[in-house]
Amino acid sequence: MPRPKVVITGACGLLGSHLMASLVRRFEVHGVDRHPWWGDEPMHVLIGELDEPAFFERAVQAEAPDILIHCAAWVNVDACEQEPSRAYAANAALTRRLVRAVGPHCLVVYLSTDGVFPGEAPLAREEDPTAPPTVYGRTKVQGEQEVAQATENHLIVRTNFYGWSSGRKTTFGEWLYRALARREPVTLFTDFFFTPIYVVDFVERLMRLLEGPCRGIVHLGGGDRRNSHC
Repeated sequence: MPRPKVVITGACGLLGSHLMASLVRRFEVHGVDRHPWWGDEPMHVLIGELDEPAFFERAVQAEAPDILIHCAAWVNVDACEQEPSRAYAANAALTRRLVRAVGPHCLVVYLSTDGVFPGEAPLAREEDPTAPPTVYGRTKVQGEQEVAQATENHLIVRTNFYGWSSGRKTTFGEWLYRALARREPVTLFTDFFFTPIYVVDFVERLMRLLEGPCRGIVHLGGGDRRNSHC
């Protein structure tokens, strides 16, 4: 019996690479990214820009996935504030094209963010109204809406994860670890909170969701509420 086919966008990023390495044990996994694969084990990754029509056709429609995990996004919060039109194009318009390109049988997993909330309440629930304070958060809310309107067969996963990446760019967790290791002073906010989860733990829990009947909006976070950078 053939294994279900999974297509992962943003396959060479922090989350995408961990998903690729874990899901390949149970699924036929295909990655899509603008950057080359960097892991120890060889993986099937199509390299190109999803906003180019020809590559989009090849990467999504021709693959005919059973599961689409959309990790690719423009996540630079400050840059999104400076270029909101680009942020909407990357995080909302592209999401709309992706979810409409796959068939109704395809489970669409959209990776969203705790940034859809203002970060003031102790713990946000799935049914709580969103109130994003940033352009980035607003584009992710619109991305959620595009997914929910296009198909009932979806998982919208709000999260905030940390871990070690390819080294192409430094994640917040890596920056903080290295700064503390070098005993450098760091400045963090005290009026914004989140519940981060280690990326390996996140992937393990997401795999359980993929194998179960759960659909709709799901929050996947850690058990501790932390002060955050903004």
